[in-house]
Amino acid sequence: MITEVAVRIILTILIELGIAKLFFIRERDQLVFIAKVNLGTQIILNAVLLCIRFIEVLRPSYNVYLLIELGVFLIEAVVYAKYLNRFSDKPIKCWHAVIYAFVANMVTFFAGQILVIIFWLFNPY
Repeated sequence: MITEVAVRIILTILIELGIAKLFFIRERDQLVFIAKVNLGTQIILNAVLLCIRFIEVLRPSYNVYLLIELGVFLIEAVVYAKYLNRFSDKPIKCWHAVIYAFVANMVTFFAGQILVIIFWLFNPY
């Protein structure tokens, strides 16, 4: 389980940094900031999922996972809209940061779903 979580966190950060570059968010300090924010939100996400798993004794439902991911998106969107400019030589509009957070989280959400399926196929118990 630790391996699964570590792989998901590392892949999420790498994917979101790649998407940041597609959104012309390319300065080193910006990317480091995004990586740190992602590390924090991924730790929170996985801790909440782990708590739910212990409480429910089963894997969290898809709807619960979607709600948690929505929370991650909202946190990241607010943090990026408010603070990303502090790490930028060129101004970044709030809507640009929010759209980036939305796209990055959608892509990593679906990538995470694919990883869960792959891990489950190779380790169903």
